[in-house]
Amino acid sequence: MALIKCKGCGHDVSDKALACPHCGHPVEKTGAGQDAVAVERPEERHRKLKGHVLTLRRKIEQQDVAVEEPKKSKALIWVLAAVLFGIVAGVGYGLLKDDSKTPVLADGRYCYTGEWKSGKYAASPCKIEFTIKDGLLENCSYTNLGLNAQMSLIGTIKDGNLHFESKSMVKLERASSSLTSYYESKPGKSCLVINLKVSSDWRILTGEGVDNTNDDNADLTLTNMYYQPVLTETNKSADNKDA
Repeated sequence: MALIKCKGCGHDVSDKALACPHCGHPVEKTGAGQDAVAVERPEERHRKLKGHVLTLRRKIEQQDVAVEEPKKSKALIWVLAAVLFGIVAGVGYGLLKDDSKTPVLADGRYCYTGEWKSGKYAASPCKIEFTIKDGLLENCSYTNLGLNAQMSLIGTIKDGNLHFESKSMVKLERASSSLTSYYESKPGKSCLVINLKVSSDWRILTGEGVDNTNDDNADLTLTNMYYQPVLTETNKSADNKDA
């Protein structure tokens, strides 16, 4: 008689026994000259198989998590990249779009005076007048106060700045004289070009001017002399009632 290990509980059991005296697990006898082996019961086989399945499932889930984390990280990177691209595109659009109709000053009639600080001649007092209506420049003029001569300008608002430009030939009107003279620039160029930046309190204009007739560049600093609001139809009606 020989002792073998029970497959059910692990205790020693005789190879002659039909079943384990400890747990009742049946003992299967093999052919002649072979050791007896404990026969595994169906429920025990099911329990072990179930354990193997659960272990395998846990491993698969761990692998899925490990794969899913990089996917989430990549998705987050793409989202951040899309947001950043949207911000950059928005800023670029704001810099490149045409702001010619963006009002930097309230509607009304303006007058600024200062000096044409020539890089070629002596500084000359000057005046710029214009009207803003619905965000557009109208009735623009430049006056050389030293000569008391005035010329008409075409005004636009671009990128938050005021841009004034005359035609290639303009009539110079002198208030102190009945004589009429003309300014004529080089072909394809305006007689006078002025670019001005408005201060935060709108009282000061700074910039530069180009006199293509005399090949002169100048720095400009102009201070507001007066502002007159533009009367709308509603305001006019109200003023008439008050009167």
